[in-house]
Amino acid sequence: QRVSNIVGVSGSAFVNSKNLLPKIENFTVKDVGYDQNLNYELIISLKPDAVLCYGVGAESVGYLLKLKELGIKLIFIGDYLEENPLGKAEWIKAFGVFFNLDEKADSMFRQIELEYNKTVQLAKGIKPKPRIFLNLPWKDSWFFPGGSNYFVKLIEDAGGDYIFKDLQGSKSYSISFEKSIEAAMNTDIWLNTGSAYSLIDIQRTDERLMSLTPCKKGQVYNNNLRATPSGGNDFWESGVVHPDLILKDLIHIFHPDLLPNHKLYYYRKIE
Repeated sequence: QRVSNIVGVSGSAFVNSKNLLPKIENFTVKDVGYDQNLNYELIISLKPDAVLCYGVGAESVGYLLKLKELGIKLIFIGDYLEENPLGKAEWIKAFGVFFNLDEKADSMFRQIELEYNKTVQLAKGIKPKPRIFLNLPWKDSWFFPGGSNYFVKLIEDAGGDYIFKDLQGSKSYSISFEKSIEAAMNTDIWLNTGSAYSLIDIQRTDERLMSLTPCKKGQVYNNNLRATPSGGNDFWESGVVHPDLILKDLIHIFHPDLLPNHKLYYYRKIE
């Protein structure tokens, strides 16, 4: 990790890196704010060679244009647009170019790719496939990824059957609470339950969730095993370049007999 090259971050509370967190705590690395609270003066004072950014939604255009007007060089990181887990991981090659470490980055990716493809073979053609439900509701809606989303690909490669796989594309869809609950009744495993660390946390979200089949059968898992108290989740950090480890977690959850000695790395069982 080239943390010595980092002078500022947006949203320090969501950082998980053990190498970067001490620098944030002693203010060697500054938090420059987020969205409408971006501190443009602070960004300028840090004299960055470039700002790594991404654009989600029309509101982000204004912030990025402002940075550009201030003479800040912007580099767009588009891993979030990838529909394949290995496509996301391959962005490590871009960072290899930044630091003149092309060969090392290529070698790291080839190893990740090799491990992923080898692990995929474990669950290839396996039946029956557990039916998979995802996420926690937000207000009166539940958001589910389309069938082309990279995480749906991970579910499929791990021998799972995502219940909303017929949704088109990779974007997220808002589905009513009632329809989501109805669909969840016919599932086996529930993944990625927001910030929940226990079934009580899920119950606090909505009492009706406790009637879902995965809750009754003790088949609820969340991807926050490696998360800081403030919400810095390593699943969204190192997990981007380690789909092989995420895949192993999912196979262990879906088909324990295939990887009996695997210890969950990103996931915890919610009890």
